[in-house]
Amino acid sequence: MLDWELWIMRGQNGFIVRWMEELENGTVQHLHRVFESDEEEFWGDHKSLVRCLQTVAEHFGLLGSKHDGMRVEIRLAKGGEHE
Repeated sequence: MLDWELWIMRGQNGFIVRWMEELENGTVQHLHRVFESDEEEFWGDHKSLVRCLQTVAEHFGLLGSKHDGMRVEIRLAKGGEHE
């Protein structure tokens, strides 16, 4: 059941998702994906978190498609004075 377990960590400039996959020969492979934030951009960390969470939802098969009645949507929303 390795496919159902992910670890998310915050790094200095973004987020890291780690997981393990079992290969056909029975060995386990450790994998990771880094979601770097643009440190020059005011909302860089927020945007990298959105990309990270979209990948998590996709990993678990929950994003859906435009043809589904309901689907998960992860995005930034405007609020207050900032854009």
